[in-house]
Amino acid sequence: MENKSVNEKVKEGIVLGVILTMAIFFFSIVSGMLGLVNVWAGCMFFWYWANVDHFKMDHIVENIVGSLVGIALCFGLYYLLHNYGLSVFEIALIVVLFVVLFFNITEFLPYILNKATFLFITVLTAHQFLTESNYFDLLLSYAFGVVWFSLILTVAFKALGALAVKNAA
Repeated sequence: MENKSVNEKVKEGIVLGVILTMAIFFFSIVSGMLGLVNVWAGCMFFWYWANVDHFKMDHIVENIVGSLVGIALCFGLYYLLHNYGLSVFEIALIVVLFVVLFFNITEFLPYILNKATFLFITVLTAHQFLTESNYFDLLLSYAFGVVWFSLILTVAFKALGALAVKNAA
C-alpha cells in the first residue's frame, strides 16, 4: 500500500476534485449540445466507478459490461411492463433480482453480472415507473459518459503520476 502524507492527499484531492467537477460540468454541456437527455446514465457509471471501485482501471471492462447487462435487463423489464402488465413485470423482476443476487454472491460471472449490474437494475427499475423511458437515448448517454470519463481520468491519472515522479526526484 502506498502511504501518502496528509499534504499529498489534500493536493491530490484538490486537483482531482477540480478536474472531475469540470469533467462533469462539461459532460453535461456537451451532452446537451448532442441532444442527449439521460445524462444521469453516464454520470451514474462515473459515480459507480469512482465511489465503489475507486477508479481501478483493471475493473473498467467488468464495470462497463456489468452496467450494460443491467441496462439490457431493465429494457427487457420495461418491455414486459408496458406490453404485458404489472403482474408479468413483477414475476420477471423477482426472477431477474434472484439471478443477479445469486451471481453477485457467488461471483460465478463477475464480468457479466456484478455490482454495477445491480446498481443499474435498481435505478432503472425505479425510473421505469416514473417516466416513459427512451432506452436508445439512455444507452447513448451512458456510452458517451463511459468514453468521456474514461478518457479524462486516464489523462488526469497520467498527469498526476508524472507530477508525483517529478516531485519525488
